[in-house]
Amino acid sequence: MIDFQEMMSRAGAGGNPRKMLGIVIAASVVLLVLWLLMVSRMEYRPASEPDRATQERRDSVRVMMGKTEPVHTAEEPSSRIFMNALTTFIILMIILAGVWYWSRKKQTVSPAGQLFKERGQQTVGPGHQIKILEINEEVWVMGISPDAITLLHRYPKEEWKEPEPPKAGEDRRFYDMFSGKS
Repeated sequence: MIDFQEMMSRAGAGGNPRKMLGIVIAASVVLLVLWLLMVSRMEYRPASEPDRATQERRDSVRVMMGKTEPVHTAEEPSSRIFMNALTTFIILMIILAGVWYWSRKKQTVSPAGQLFKERGQQTVGPGHQIKILEINEEVWVMGISPDAITLLHRYPKEEWKEPEPPKAGEDRRFYDMFSGKS
């Protein structure tokens, strides 16, 4: 079975809905183009298509019955199918372009309009996280579980110290990290 969540995380989307939407829109466009190419190559032949001799007999009977012109179809059924498919393709592409434009427009919302800024998060267990948010010149440390959201601590922005990233090339053993050795 296909695990779409794993595919998205490997593709770099990693839970970001806008990246996932971009991937889905790109896949949709590719599938629509392939579908249109297949429809354009398809030949439509009705099950009861008369051969040339049968059609001539029908035309001669119509002429003898008083109809002066034989009846011929003006266009082939396959061209009608392609035109319907092309119309459907154009409509679906317009819808996809609208979704893409809407997602880009939503993405460019100014940070001034946001109520908070996420500074970090850590997954503690299944469904449990710790999030660090900057709200109104304060830094909030929050515990999030499926049942509740709990404010663990609040710091003024000036007191909050960002953790220093590990230095490049620094090779420490696992035991040394917890034994107090630097």
